[in-house]
Amino acid sequence: MKGPLKAFAQWLRPDMWAERVSDLTPGLLEERGIKAIILDLDNTLLPWKSDRVPEENLRWAEGLRREGIKIFVLSNTTKPGRMKAICAGIGAGWIHPAAKPNKSSFLRAARSLELEPREIAVVGDQLFTDMLGGRLAGMYLVLVRPISAVEFAGTRLISRPAERLLKKYMQAPF
Repeated sequence: MKGPLKAFAQWLRPDMWAERVSDLTPGLLEERGIKAIILDLDNTLLPWKSDRVPEENLRWAEGLRREGIKIFVLSNTTKPGRMKAICAGIGAGWIHPAAKPNKSSFLRAARSLELEPREIAVVGDQLFTDMLGGRLAGMYLVLVRPISAVEFAGTRLISRPAERLLKKYMQAPF
């Protein structure tokens, strides 16, 4: 089973790895032809269940917008009011429910941004929601280290162990 699993891991492998979202500077994104990002919410932009975006990430989002890079949020959160408030605070568009990894939400976000999928980077902390959805939609993939170890039980007990297995085949930095 190593052959198909290794092939899947290589297909799903992110185009870039980053410790945190703030490592993604406007210049770095522009060098890759990226004009917008589709950003995950929980454990990517802010800790799971939090309503407060860390100051570093607020400054980062403002810097992207100032340089003309658009931000759009896709999250599987069950609290659209929370998502709306957070997105308003960072000047981002959003779709709820996202139903990631379904590629339709990613493509709907691309239409809303008026960009081609290849001009958009998907930035998230999970392989099976963020990276899979972005890959299916034909977007650039950036996997970030989760902000916190505190997360939804299904993620912690099912997704993360499977991710660790795939990351071995990817020769992942984290």
